[in-house]
Amino acid sequence: MADTNELAARPLEGKATADVQRRFEPDLLSYRSAAALAAALANKVKDKVVGHEVVIADMAVLVDFANLEALYVELDEMANDFTALADLADAAVQRRRAATPPTKGAVVSLETFAPLVAVTEATPALAALSTGVSTALGLVSLFRQDVEFGGRQTTVDPLTFELALAGALIDKGAKRVVAVDFEVAAASNSAQSLRGRLHAVHTARAKAWTAVAPLVTTVAKFEVELDQASRAKKQDEVNRLTGDLAQLRREVQPLADPMSRLDSRLSDLEKKAMSVDEKTGISLFARWMRAEAIRERNPIYLHATVASSGGGFQVARSLWRTKAKVKSSGGVVVRWALLATSGEIANAGMLDATEELEM
Repeated sequence: MADTNELAARPLEGKATADVQRRFEPDLLSYRSAAALAAALANKVKDKVVGHEVVIADMAVLVDFANLEALYVELDEMANDFTALADLADAAVQRRRAATPPTKGAVVSLETFAPLVAVTEATPALAALSTGVSTALGLVSLFRQDVEFGGRQTTVDPLTFELALAGALIDKGAKRVVAVDFEVAAASNSAQSLRGRLHAVHTARAKAWTAVAPLVTTVAKFEVELDQASRAKKQDEVNRLTGDLAQLRREVQPLADPMSRLDSRLSDLEKKAMSVDEKTGISLFARWMRAEAIRERNPIYLHATVASSGGGFQVARSLWRTKAKVKSSGGVVVRWALLATSGEIANAGMLDATEELEM
């Protein structure tokens, strides 16, 4: 057993521990750093934003701008394809009318195609990483102390940073500031808008099916007549109708197949556009419509987001103090870019800030 006098002479060990994952101070200080950076960034761009509308543009809305342009191209191509098919169908009908006098009593009804020609108004994207470092540092004899260091990644909510930035921009004289998540866009009625282009596609589709309908109904009529002639054993009539039907099918097939494919393209596009993202609760169509409404106002785009954040703490206790000394820190790194409507970077950079708290 150790000598009692030896134990009495040995200085007491001071030890303080803390659970790095449970400490809130690094998060709090990261948010304070984010607020400081929001104010610093607003001050940096104030000469550009005074009197203008500013849109705080995250990567999602920048992606929406690019996808919107691609969607315009797709819709315009579909409208042109439907129109071209309508012209081809009209020409085919005219050729048949010129070559074959209409049969007395023959009526071509388009009622069957009503569902096809109806024009509808369709009203139609970072894992937490944690690290822990812990080292015992101390002095000897009566100056011995136990010190624990810890660090981890903190999380700064993107929307919270955007709102802090929005407030700072307003303070610097921005006429209007938009955080995209709060934008409620009304559909544009312009012919060149998403809504206008979609309407044009449906109108062209209706005209195309209207033009093709007489040919399709004539095919059906010939098939009925062929069946009747076959039942009546009228071979001459059967031969004539078989030839006419084969010729007509050769004319209709190059029109009907592309029409069906175009219909499928349009249907798939609208179905995808109206699907709702489970995380955001917003559909692709709503995102595109929002991006379009923002772009039409020709604002200034400020991309700013937290690239990294983290914090740490130091807990120390010695024989000279009855209470542990706790020092916490939190910091944030922000990337930013001032963008033109075309996406050209007018100015950009990176900012960082750190806050400390001692208790």
